[in-house]
Amino acid sequence: MKGLYKMDWEGNFSEQTLERGYDYFQRGLVHDFTQQDDGTLAATVFGTEAYQVTVKLNGNRLEKAECDCPYATGGHKCKHMVAVLDYYENRINPTAFDDDDEYDGDEDDDYYENDMEAEEADDDEDDFESTIPTTREAIDMASNAQIREFLKYALTRNPELAVEFQMRTNKTVIKRRNNSYRGMIDDIFSMCMDASGFIDYDTADLFERQLSDFIDKYLKPLVEEGQGTLAFKLTSYLVEELAEVDIDDSNGEIVMLADETADLLKQILAEADLPLKRTIFKWCQKHATEKFGAFEEVVEDILFDNFEESEFIQKKLT
Repeated sequence: MKGLYKMDWEGNFSEQTLERGYDYFQRGLVHDFTQQDDGTLAATVFGTEAYQVTVKLNGNRLEKAECDCPYATGGHKCKHMVAVLDYYENRINPTAFDDDDEYDGDEDDDYYENDMEAEEADDDEDDFESTIPTTREAIDMASNAQIREFLKYALTRNPELAVEFQMRTNKTVIKRRNNSYRGMIDDIFSMCMDASGFIDYDTADLFERQLSDFIDKYLKPLVEEGQGTLAFKLTSYLVEELAEVDIDDSNGEIVMLADETADLLKQILAEADLPLKRTIFKWCQKHATEKFGAFEEVVEDILFDNFEESEFIQKKLT
């Protein structure tokens, strides 16, 4: 975070919420900030809509926090609250939390002296290692014939690696996985719906847990395998189904799933090549201009925080 140590109030929020709230503050989405005599802070924070936020600090500790966004009304601490606190800390009263950021200068001096000694001791080793090509450099230097020969050698000696290679390169296998995983998503929806297609309050928690487990067990590993295109196809399918589902999510189940799928989309984008980025950008463009439930903010965040290539900039501005 911003200082060497966390502020006491930050302990009320998850790391993800702190990061997203600080991003909202940096993007200038906090407006109409006021501070009352009793220390209560109030502001409007713009996200999918304009949300009204009220927070109160007692020293460095968070005494009260309210926001009318769906996530907060479900009883959670949201990024809009963090944005207001960051606004206060950085714009209104930058010295308010200085005591929390104090450090022992001598301790830091010792650290840097030891660090410099370690760097000097490693100089010779670093010089030697700098002459060894990286894996990417070695691949670039090898001929196609050498690469194919090495692949045969490695895959015949490692059955697990051979299966993974087939999964990444065999279109039939990829198509089967896509159909299988989509079927699993459909099964979770069907299992939790009543005869009219509604997911009631008592089943909503099970619905969220089942989909969360599915994301962890099946979709995240796809990204790690390098199957970004397949991961996006399945994630976008899941998001579109969730945006339409009829559910009593009084405990914020849809908002929690929105956060999980947003993180997954960011992981996919971090590994995506340009053609896949174009596909994801078009998908975000499409859904940014229509009603998309709790996922409107997901699409907005994905568009704001990614696609830095020049070909996307003008489209983002539009």
